[in-house]
Amino acid sequence: MVRIDFFTKKDAEYSDYMRYIITNTLQEYGGEVTLNQIPENKATEEEISRYGIEVYPTIIVSGDNMDGFEKLEGMTRKADLINVMSMYDKK
Repeated sequence: MVRIDFFTKKDAEYSDYMRYIITNTLQEYGGEVTLNQIPENKATEEEISRYGIEVYPTIIVSGDNMDGFEKLEGMTRKADLINVMSMYDKK
């Protein structure tokens, strides 16, 4: 299972485009994907304490199937997102 939390200051159309790219990139590698966009770029208090982020464009990828992460990272850099962080939640 791969979970992505998606933060962006861009408009809704751009967010939908990034959602499409991210989901398809990870599905290409056989991972189950859950993609959550955080409304109004505002992380919760728990997310701020856990990931050290607040209100800037970022994608947090967590999970144990990270085969597509390097490809995803390259795509997001091209799309002018500031950070891509991988968070491994190994169970």
